[in-house]
Amino acid sequence: MESITFKPVVEIKLNKKDLLAYYNSNGIVDFPKSKKGDPDMTMAYNKSQIALLKKNKKEEILEKYNKQIGQNKTKKVDAKDNCPVCYDPLTAMSVLKCGHTFCVSCTISHFREGDSCPLCRVKICDKPVKKSVMPPQMSHEIIVQLLNKTETERLNLSMAKYIERRLNDFKRDPRNIDSTLLSLEFCNEINITMMDLADSINGWYE
Repeated sequence: MESITFKPVVEIKLNKKDLLAYYNSNGIVDFPKSKKGDPDMTMAYNKSQIALLKKNKKEEILEKYNKQIGQNKTKKVDAKDNCPVCYDPLTAMSVLKCGHTFCVSCTISHFREGDSCPLCRVKICDKPVKKSVMPPQMSHEIIVQLLNKTETERLNLSMAKYIERRLNDFKRDPRNIDSTLLSLEFCNEINITMMDLADSINGWYE
C-alpha cells in the first residue's frame, strides 16, 4: 500500500527577548548589547545566533513530528480498510500527524478548505485563505457589455454587427475582398475582445 505523509510547514518566529533568554539560560554574557542591555540585533553576532536558535528549534519540532509519525506508521492498516470520508478502499493513503489515515484524494480536497483532521479536529496546517468568486450574473454582464461595445475601428459597431457587416460586404463583392485576410480580421477582433474580457475579470479580482 502506498503511503503519503503530510509534513507540517514549520515557521519559527523569535525576537531579541527570546535570544536574551537563551543567552541567560546558557550563561552567555559576552554579546553585543544595546544601550538598554539587550541584544543589539543590528550586530552580525546576534543575527547569526538567533538564526542558529531558529534552526535548532525547527529541527527539534520536526524531530518530534517524525517520531510521532513513525509511531503512527507502526499501527497496522489493513489493505481492506476504507477511507473514513469516501469509504473507498485505502489503496493509497495519507497519514496525518494525529495518526488518522485517509485516501489521498479526500485529504487534498479537505485541506483546500479546512485546517484540521476530519475525525479528531486536531489542527494540521494553517487554514487556507478563501478567495471570492465572481458571481455568474456579473461575469455574464461583463461578457454582454463587451459584445455590445462599439469601437470607432469597427465603424462604431459592436463586434457581432461589424462581422455581419463585413460578411455582407464580402457577399456583395467577393472578388475585391481577400477571404483569408477577412478571416484574419475576424480572428483579430475576437482576440481583442477576449483580451478585454480577461482584463475586466482580472480587474475584478484585484
